[in-house]
Amino acid sequence: MENKLGFRDKNSPIVKFAKSFTSGFISGGLAKYIGHPLDTIKVRIQVTGDQMALHRHLTRIFYKEGVRGFYKGAISPIVGTAPVTASLFAVNDFSKRMLKNTSLPKILRESLPGCIAGFTTLFFIVPTDLLKIKKQGMKHRTITYSELISDIVKQNGVQGLYRGFWITFARIVPQYGITFYSYDKFGQFFSSIDKRKEASPISYYAQKVAAGGLAGQLCCLIGYPVDSVRTYIQYHPEKRSILNTTIHLYKKYGIKYFHRGCSVAMTRSILVCAISFGVYEFINTNLQKI
Repeated sequence: MENKLGFRDKNSPIVKFAKSFTSGFISGGLAKYIGHPLDTIKVRIQVTGDQMALHRHLTRIFYKEGVRGFYKGAISPIVGTAPVTASLFAVNDFSKRMLKNTSLPKILRESLPGCIAGFTTLFFIVPTDLLKIKKQGMKHRTITYSELISDIVKQNGVQGLYRGFWITFARIVPQYGITFYSYDKFGQFFSSIDKRKEASPISYYAQKVAAGGLAGQLCCLIGYPVDSVRTYIQYHPEKRSILNTTIHLYKKYGIKYFHRGCSVAMTRSILVCAISFGVYEFINTNLQKI
């Protein structure tokens, strides 16, 4: 049975998928934990509209809420991100292999795998991000996840956990298409600069870290306005459409609102993506040899 399914063949699709999944699981959890404090500040800016400088947000959270304040809502994304990131990397790699020899235009063969990977995580990301954002936005209240879920379900039913589904779709699916596509292109660019026949391990993984960081920056810069609207919709109880919410935010705060906290998000993005891709490549490269 093992031979028929290919579990003993290290080159079988099932084994490759499992190794990619494991690598993504570890890299995703680690990156999310390291970047969560910056994510907390970004969410606070988005849900409150505060225009304070970064250092003032840092000191206010620290003095009023302590170190734990930076990790509010951390369990949801860390527990949720590990399997989500694992799925992203595994499905992206699998989709690449499946689309490689199709007649699709090259740009679609290279960008669709990331979009497909993003879509597969959507039903998991929406509720976990909702819980994360709700907890991060609470300045003076502490609530358990069970209490928060109970409150949401009582007020809006189970569908309340999927508040902001379509705006998350608009953010996540293109986001990962852009991220994985640009990561590959940045990686190709860096490897073309290194004229040596075979790069040293340090040089190879440094290229992956740099490519991941730049891909994260590009994706964050392009998608941040949508992320601002998504965060507002998931945190606030008002029932407005995506368009009406966007108009409301523009009238209340002006065009600048859609980029508030962008510098914080980009700092976090370069850190998280650099770690995610670098650690993933290191673990996956070594696992694939086994």
